[in-house]
Amino acid sequence: MFKKIFFLTLVLSFVACSREQSSQLNDLIVGRWQLVNFSTNQKIIKDPSYKRIIKQMILTTSIDFYRDGRCKSYIWGSKQNGYWKIKADSLIVLDKNKKDRFTAKILKLNNNQLVLYWQDDTVKIMLYFRKDLLN
Repeated sequence: MFKKIFFLTLVLSFVACSREQSSQLNDLIVGRWQLVNFSTNQKIIKDPSYKRIIKQMILTTSIDFYRDGRCKSYIWGSKQNGYWKIKADSLIVLDKNKKDRFTAKILKLNNNQLVLYWQDDTVKIMLYFRKDLLN
């Protein structure tokens, strides 16, 4: 009996810690994040002729995360509305129709840095964001 109570208490403490950590991540991610850099395993991105295009993409990409689970992304001057949530160590972003889904692993999230990792069968991307403290 003691073992069962101990095990149950242990499981509940892990669940509580997980919820607390998720809540802390939710609080940290709220705000505007500006893309400052990215890296990929794709060779085309490393081609010098793309440097200007990449620089422009970085300068025009940001994401606003709101407490109510809404988000707005700005990429190449185009605004997209959607929804976000954090589950375990992943950021999930859905489009406004909740059909298209983007899931990235959160490698780092603090008051001023957000680092995301995304991959599919062949492409791997690291996205580096800095929090815009003016907005």
